[in-house]
Amino acid sequence: MACPVFIPEGNFAISLMSYVDCQALAIGESGYRALASTGSPVMMALGGLLAIIVALFGYRIVFGHVPQLSDLIVPIIKIGLVLTFLSSWSAYRTVIYDVTMRGPAELASRIGGAADVPGTGGGLIILLQRVDSGLNELGRLGTGRQQPQVGPTPPQGQGQGQGGASSGRRTASATPPAFDQSIDRVAEATALRQARTWFLVGTVGALAVIRLFAGLLLALGPVFLLFLLFDATRDLFGNWARALGWTMLSAIAVTMVTSLELAFLEPWLASVLTLRRASLPSTANPTEFLAFSLIFAAVSFTLIMASGWVMRRIALPDTARWAAVLRPVVEATQPVPAISPLRTAPDMAERSRALHIADAVATMTRREAGQATASRVQAATGTANATMRGTARTYDSVTPGLAHHAPRRTRTRVSSSAIRRNGNP
Repeated sequence: MACPVFIPEGNFAISLMSYVDCQALAIGESGYRALASTGSPVMMALGGLLAIIVALFGYRIVFGHVPQLSDLIVPIIKIGLVLTFLSSWSAYRTVIYDVTMRGPAELASRIGGAADVPGTGGGLIILLQRVDSGLNELGRLGTGRQQPQVGPTPPQGQGQGQGGASSGRRTASATPPAFDQSIDRVAEATALRQARTWFLVGTVGALAVIRLFAGLLLALGPVFLLFLLFDATRDLFGNWARALGWTMLSAIAVTMVTSLELAFLEPWLASVLTLRRASLPSTANPTEFLAFSLIFAAVSFTLIMASGWVMRRIALPDTARWAAVLRPVVEATQPVPAISPLRTAPDMAERSRALHIADAVATMTRREAGQATASRVQAATGTANATMRGTARTYDSVTPGLAHHAPRRTRTRVSSSAIRRNGNP
């Protein structure tokens, strides 16, 4: 992209703004093409990062974590966006480049046109050059402030019929006011030069800073797009996106402030120049114009800082929330597997060989544990029976006549209350 050569002798504001704007556009486009070309360090880094992503997914599968389709949808979207923007200048220009460089002018035109602000619908640079040329001419001609009148001016018809004195007063009142010789013309010229300097700094300078910074960010876009691939570096990509938003918001704010400043300054400057071209004094005060330029320059840079504060408060959406939002949609599109009405467990034929071996080992372990438990129970039961039989023989030998004198009861004992309840006397 060939930019026009800056000519100091020509229209300063138009030449400077055209040169800065062209250089910003060229930096953004040429920088992207250099970094996104085949064989560039950015493209080599892209290949290595994609290999790392595939390796990480492979390790997760090896260690038993099989990701679902709903878990892969966000990484697939991020990889697709990065590959699209790095491999296609048309996509990058349409979505990012044109929105950043040409979007603010379009939005300012819409807002200013609705508010009837001059210059926002087009021709802002021409209006800026017109005011700058007028200030330059006023610096050469000077303000020529008039001498203040001393005492009241007699009315138009007063003193008629009083002879030559009255006619002399009328002649004196008809003469134009004289220039004020007590004003320091050197100080006024210095104030005018300073006012013009601050006017250009607050308008052309602010717009130039914003445009050049936006072009540099667009040139480095392929580098920051790589940071979108990983969650650990996603904040770097978010800062880059917020910086692009800051340039857009600042450009809109400075354009609106410049339009309001020119809308106020152009008619005032036109009236002063009309008087000075006719060699008539004016009431223009360079100090007031200097204060006016300083105020609007301060407003422009304050809005630039306020735009940065606003964009820092804007955070990118969390990828976990994206996954939570997309998971129901993905699961709704997946086919539902047919389930047998007689059994809900998966078919044994569909299970892997490792699962079959694990089940066989678990079955053998349970069988061996059951056999050992049964042997221990049987042994314990035999020991208890032998002990009981020995105890009974010992008891019989110690009390041989107890069984004879106390025979075992053969009838069921029935209480008297039970006999009365059953109705027997």
